Amino acid sequence: MKVCLKPVVEMTGRKYSPKQWAFSLKNRNPKLSTQKIVNAIAKKGLRCSKASVARWLRSEGEKKAKKKPGARKKDYPGFAARLIKNIDKLNTKGRQVTSTSIRQMMKVPFCDTKLRKMLRVHKVKYKNIRSEIVLSETHRRERLLAVYNWALGGINFFDVIFTDEKRFSVDGPDSRRSWVANVSPPKRNKRQQLGGSLHVFGWVSGYGVLGLYVIEETLNAVNYVKLLDESVLPDVRLMHGDDFVWQQDGAPAHTAKYTKDYLQHENINVLKWPSRSPDLNILENIWKMLQDRVYNGFRPSNVYELWERILFCANQITVDQIRGLYDSVANRCEKVVKSMGHTI
Repeated sequence: MKVCLKPVVEMTGRKYSPKQWAFSLKNRNPKLSTQKIVNAIAKKGLRCSKASVARWLRSEGEKKAKKKPGARKKDYPGFAARLIKNIDKLNTKGRQVTSTSIRQMMKVPFCDTKLRKMLRVHKVKYKNIRSEIVLSETHRRERLLAVYNWALGGINFFDVIFTDEKRFSVDGPDSRRSWVANVSPPKRNKRQQLGGSLHVFGWVSGYGVLGLYVIEETLNAVNYVKLLDESVLPDVRLMHGDDFVWQQDGAPAHTAKYTKDYLQHENINVLKWPSRSPDLNILENIWKMLQDRVYNGFRPSNVYELWERILFCANQITVDQIRGLYDSVANRCEKVVKSMGHTI
C-alpha cells in the first residue's frame, strides 16, 4: 500500500511527519501497540497504515519478539543420567534400542518424536551396532584351559589340519569398506533374480596346501560325514597319511554323536577346540584373503563363475603365506594367556 505523507503539522514550532510521530509515541510509551500509534497519528490529521508503522519500528530495532508456538518447555531433572543408564541396560540385554522401547521403559510423558529430539540434544546417536564375539567367564576359562593343555601336551601345530566353512555370495560380501572421496558414497548393484551363494568347506595343512569343497546340501551330521568320507579325508591322507590332528569348531554337525562315532572309527585324533574361538583358527585369515581377491574388480554372473574365481584366487595364496599363519598360532596362544582368555 502506497502511503502519502503530509509533514504539515505544527507542534511547539516543529513540523512532524507520521514516521516521526510513530517514533515519538513509541519512545514515550514502549508498551504502546502499533494500532494505538496509528490512531494517535490519525488524530493529528495524518494518514498512515499499520503496516507502515510496524515497518518503521522494525527498521529502528524495535522488532517485536514473537512467541514461538507450542507448549511451554518442561525441565526434567536427571533426565540425561536416567536416559544413558536405561540405554546401557537395554544394550546389555541384547535388545534393539529404539525410541519406543526407551519411552516404554522410562515411562516418559511425551511422544517418540519429542523423545528423539531430546536424544539428539543429549548427543545420543542412532547407529549400527558393531558385532563382536562376547565371551563369558566360562568361555574365557575354557580358552585358557585349552591353551594350557596344548602347551603341556607339546602339540606341534604344523601337524594340525585346520577346517572351517565359509559362504560366498554372487552379490558380493555382506560388508565391504572402501575409501570414498565423493560426498555421496558409491553403491553396489544387487540382483533381484539369479543371485545365489556357495557354501564352501575348507582345510589347510602345514605343508601349505589349501583344500576347498562345495557343500551342496544342508550341513548336518550325515552330510558332513559323507563329505569327509568321500572327498576330504582321502585328500588329507594322500599327503599326511594318518599322522595328523583334526581341528573343527563346535558346530552341531561337528559335535553330533554320528560324527564323533565316525571319527573314532577312522582313528582320527581330534583336537579339543574351545568354543567361540575363531581368532585362533588360521583359516579365518585365509577366508579374508580369499574374499578380498575374489571380489576385487570381479562380479560373477552365477555361482559357476564364482566357484571358478574362488579356485583361481586360492591358487594365488602361496605356501609361505600359509606357513606364516602357522607360525602365528603360538603367538596367538600367548596373547590369549596374557589377556586372561579374552578375544585377541
